[in-house]
Amino acid sequence: MCREAKLIPIQEMYCQTRKQNIDNNIVDRELYEIYCKRFEKDRFENSLDSLCNLHPALLSAFDFEKKRQYKSEEKLKPEYYLLNESYEESKKVIETYKEKIFSENCSINRVLKRLVVLLDNDGGATILTLTDGIGIDGESQEIMLKDLAYIYEGIKVKDEFSFFEFANEYVDRLEENKTRVEDFWKKKKSIEAFEPANNLNATEIKLISLREKLEGDILNKLKIVAAKNHLSLYALNLAAYLKTIERYTKQEEFAISLPRSIRDYEHENIENTIGMLTDFTPFLYRQKRDSILNLANAIQDFLWEIMDLEANSGMDAIKILQSKLDKQFGLKWSFTMLNRPKLISSNFIRKDIRVSTASTDAEMLLVENEDELNFHFVIRQDQINSELAHYLLENYLRLIKLIALEKIDITSDNFIYQLKEEKLIEEVNKTDKILVKKSLKELIKTSIKKNKDKTVIVYKDQKTSYEELDKKVKKVSLSLQEKFAKFSKVGEKQRIAILMNKSEEQIVTALAAIYLNLTYMPLETSLPVDDINYCLKNSEINLVIADKDNEEKAAKLNINYLKYEDLKSDLLMQEDIKNELDINGYEDGIAVIINTSGTTGRPKSVLIGEEGLVNSLLASYEAFELSKLDYLRTIAITNFCHDMSMFDYLGMLVLEGSFVIPEHDKQKDPNYLMSLIKNNRVNIWNSVPAIFEMLLYANEPNKSCYIESLRRVILGGDWVRVATAKEIRNLNSKLDLYSVGGPTETTLWNIFHKVRDEDLEKDYIPYGKPIWNTKYHLYLDDFSESPIGVVARLYVEGIGVTKGYASDMEETNRRYLNINSKCMFKSGDLGLRLKDGSIRFVGREDNQVKINGKRIELAGIERKCNEIEGVKINCCVVNNSSKKLVLFYEGDIKESSLRDKLEASLVSYMMPSKIVKLDKIPLSHNGKADRKLLSNYEFKQEQQVIKDESLESNLVAILQEVLGAEGINIEDNYYYLGGDSINAMQIISKLFHKYKVELDIYDILGNPEIKDWLPIIEEKIRQKTSNEDLLNLCKRFFNNDKIEREMSFTQMGGNETNLRAFSQKLGLSEFQILALPWIDCWEKKLGKEV
Repeated sequence: MCREAKLIPIQEMYCQTRKQNIDNNIVDRELYEIYCKRFEKDRFENSLDSLCNLHPALLSAFDFEKKRQYKSEEKLKPEYYLLNESYEESKKVIETYKEKIFSENCSINRVLKRLVVLLDNDGGATILTLTDGIGIDGESQEIMLKDLAYIYEGIKVKDEFSFFEFANEYVDRLEENKTRVEDFWKKKKSIEAFEPANNLNATEIKLISLREKLEGDILNKLKIVAAKNHLSLYALNLAAYLKTIERYTKQEEFAISLPRSIRDYEHENIENTIGMLTDFTPFLYRQKRDSILNLANAIQDFLWEIMDLEANSGMDAIKILQSKLDKQFGLKWSFTMLNRPKLISSNFIRKDIRVSTASTDAEMLLVENEDELNFHFVIRQDQINSELAHYLLENYLRLIKLIALEKIDITSDNFIYQLKEEKLIEEVNKTDKILVKKSLKELIKTSIKKNKDKTVIVYKDQKTSYEELDKKVKKVSLSLQEKFAKFSKVGEKQRIAILMNKSEEQIVTALAAIYLNLTYMPLETSLPVDDINYCLKNSEINLVIADKDNEEKAAKLNINYLKYEDLKSDLLMQEDIKNELDINGYEDGIAVIINTSGTTGRPKSVLIGEEGLVNSLLASYEAFELSKLDYLRTIAITNFCHDMSMFDYLGMLVLEGSFVIPEHDKQKDPNYLMSLIKNNRVNIWNSVPAIFEMLLYANEPNKSCYIESLRRVILGGDWVRVATAKEIRNLNSKLDLYSVGGPTETTLWNIFHKVRDEDLEKDYIPYGKPIWNTKYHLYLDDFSESPIGVVARLYVEGIGVTKGYASDMEETNRRYLNINSKCMFKSGDLGLRLKDGSIRFVGREDNQVKINGKRIELAGIERKCNEIEGVKINCCVVNNSSKKLVLFYEGDIKESSLRDKLEASLVSYMMPSKIVKLDKIPLSHNGKADRKLLSNYEFKQEQQVIKDESLESNLVAILQEVLGAEGINIEDNYYYLGGDSINAMQIISKLFHKYKVELDIYDILGNPEIKDWLPIIEEKIRQKTSNEDLLNLCKRFFNNDKIEREMSFTQMGGNETNLRAFSQKLGLSEFQILALPWIDCWEKKLGKEV
């Protein structure tokens, strides 16, 4: 008798896959569960011995190096465990055993790896068999269980044809049939393997098994439909599966794997053989526009062709198809259908099957029995998004039911399956709302009339009522109307620009423009003059209004400017603005122009319509449930040039609220901002996440007391991290947190999500659902809505879609598209639909990169990094020089520790080649990580530097470390270096560590010139020193415990090299140290008596 065999090709493929997956514990294995009603141990073990003698392949082992398998002489020993309960009472325990056995790494080199018997109090036993998928196929599993049951019950079983003989013969026959197989596949058109469209997979390597079932009555109806159309149940189910998965890919044509039996029934008793008697064949799907019936017939015809081809290997077919494509690929999606009766014998019942397949990313396994059709969908979650898989299976089962109930015509040509979620998407996008026909100006004036005496603005501890604000605006409006006429010509756009720091004057000027129906454009005061001129020219601005702080810059611009002071009118107040009734709204519908970053490096000027702006402001009242609040008061922290700021002042005016304006030079001081919140009972915060995180990380132990009045926190413009959401909730459990989004080109915000408790258990905060009169589409390349779980491009439709970019028709035409006769904005963002219809934002389209042929979503790496404790913020980029992945982060965790944690959770090709810890990740002007700057980060070799221990040099070193910049000079401006309040807190911390003195944050933020910090620090050092024992200070400084009070500076060890540092340590001049060289003299000079 033959005792060893060659590995057949599919076994070689599995073997190769196992070598590649050696570290992730994903191997081909099966676990079968059967139940024996009346179990006898001796009888069972004798039956098991007989089974293994009858089918020696069950105990065969593998030599992968020699590509052979051989019979093992090792005897199989069952493992017994007592349940101590009845079978029904033990079901949960049994599940635990199954999970443990199936998931554990089993190193036993044998086909039948383990056999576990769980004995219950009913006299029965649950029998679990764990088999190696390399050595046994599904049909052989069935033979194994059937023969074990029959032998146990004394029923005669047939002998088998030796698997070892079959395998050796089959390998030889493959070689003989090679030419015929090559001719067959060379005639076929080569197409690529199936790939799901833009699949947001997890980073953890893990198998997930999803299950559904078709009940018996529906199954019988399905069989009737198949029979009526002369189809096998297999062909009909496969056709439905292909029609389902075609909706999840961009491919017009694709190939999947179809496992098939290779039993040659010319061999006697081959039907009883146990071993690997399976191969696979590629199925080339190109019937995307065909009927289900025609597709099923094509499947049947193809399977007959494969049978006629006789001995043929799927691996050989793949090699031929690869050579035709001149491209490597593997079939990672497979479809299998088995018929397995539930009752094996009168004493043995089949209960469950679990399958793990290392060679595929997604295996659809259908198991039919007398009562039902079971669906097992096994996926690798590092390759397939689990939500995608869940809805794919649900949609597949739904299509099967529709076919069974004959609710769709399987003969219909050009059949495209309408997925279940398409109705859900329609419901989510039903946002139509009839708005009041009032202009922005009318809404503001209505609020003024209703709230004349109510405070609307708080600025520098001064309160301004609605009526007082109205008077101020009217004065400026009258003057502006008169002066604007001098600068504007007939036919020109009626537009002004506002170049002012944050202040009440800034708001008054904007409102004056609204009163006059002049389009206004806020200007970023930190922009270079060239960029401002570029924006002014493109936007056809007639006049710039500047405050005192920005008059010098305004004078350098290419157009006329007015000083705000010159707008103060001495004219008698009138009931209303002159000629106001003659102005019937904006001539072009554009209320505001907001400049946003452009791909060329120049700003793009977005033309924001009045109608969309009004819609967004009014919709916010409902979206954020503001009616539940007793009053509305924001803090206008957001930059005036950022579109989100419009909610702070225009939103509050329209919604009859109020707002607090921070002082310009203090707006980055978190302690100041918290005091404003507390003292003014601010209950609404609106900003990008980074600004609110500044409060969270402030060095203030009682933060919760300062922000206890907050009831709504609205964060948008960037990722809202789960860690941030948790910290906000911890500080104030009474507030509601909202994530908002929407490009500037679609007005303010138009999508929102109220953060729920369950969101905090995930690794992301959803983007949300659209506001009034807005629709969000997730389109694939063919502009069809993407299924749930499939990443697609975000397109926005609705009243908020703006008028385009000023003087840039090329870019406007590229981003503002006519789709299905609707104007939509192509955002450049990527997202996926969640099961409730919400959208999950997954990143920018341009953040998807290819490294060594692997497509990588940078946001996926950043999300995984965000989950690691000790990481505050991170940004992953491709370095422009090395073209490798580099991860930058802020946090307390060491680079080496972060690398270790990431290596445990990321697949190898997603691992950054460098991980760089920064004290501060540079942010762009809109509060997002500056990817462009980080991509150009230069990795210089460390040079040995001789340390200068002077205060000046130490301060420069601290600044360079915190700001991540070189060449900093003491004459530099802190803000020009990119410093902010978060940096300031880090600098304060490092100065305290170095000198044991603590600066106030305003010491830094209120003194932009770095040189102005020196006397403040020196004074702090002097104050500290005056309260310290100078003798001990001298001992520590000179590292000499033998120093006495009577010793002079030189006797202590002082010299020219350490004089300067010592004088700064004491807070005295160098002359004072040398002229009065004893401790008692220094104490007196410092005002401390001996």
